Amino acid sequence: MKNLYFIALFFLLASGAYSQTITKNFEELTYMQDSIGVSSSGGEVVVIQDAKLEQIITNYSNAFKRKPDKIYRVQIYFGIGRDGRFKAQNIKDGFERDHPGIPAYLIFEEPYFKIKVGDFDTKLDAERLKSQLIESYETIFITEDIDE
Repeated sequence: MKNLYFIALFFLLASGAYSQTITKNFEELTYMQDSIGVSSSGGEVVVIQDAKLEQIITNYSNAFKRKPDKIYRVQIYFGIGRDGRFKAQNIKDGFERDHPGIPAYLIFEEPYFKIKVGDFDTKLDAERLKSQLIESYETIFITEDIDE
């Protein structure tokens, strides 16, 4: 019987000692501040953080963000002006007719009109296409672009 009273007393004291009030949700707190204080009505939580830690956390999270993929294309033409635009369109149409299945892009980067072909993951694949097209086009080289 004495043990039963002791156990009941223990649970009553333990439940009273464990009760705490939560004053803020974790979503409301920003972890990048130099210090965070929570209301001292039932206890106090203070996080003191070095300013360099913020930079480390930022660098770490940026390392795992998705980066645009590099792709390789073969540039088969670039020209300037109105004549360059018409010639670029004719070359693009001819390439699409002769090489169905290989994408061709007419790109305007001031002041040049460029025709780039292919979407290759490796430079070696772009080199293979370049070697097939080298006799058909005057200026031909490989460019590294960002897949958007």
